[in-house]
Amino acid sequence: MRFTKIIFQSSFKKAHERLQSYNPALRSTPHIAQDITTKLQQMQAWSLDYVVPLRNVSAMKISESVTSDHRYQSYISKGSPSWLRHYLATKAQALLPPSS
Repeated sequence: MRFTKIIFQSSFKKAHERLQSYNPALRSTPHIAQDITTKLQQMQAWSLDYVVPLRNVSAMKISESVTSDHRYQSYISKGSPSWLRHYLATKAQALLPPSS
């Protein structure tokens, strides 16, 4: 599967600025920035949108779980963990209007 149009979201305000101002000629630029920029240039379209941290709690919990538990591929290959399904179901339930 190859994705060519992706919307990224981040609660890090400077992320978009850093990607837009990336200059491969600067030696102080981290190597990972070059890798990310190279991949982004291969896409038809991409955007990086700022999201207020309070609106991005689910994504933050996923990223914390991925990095702390070293689950780099398991979310894709095995599905989401039970704690995440429960968390998202609870959040979805809270958004529903009260039943009469």
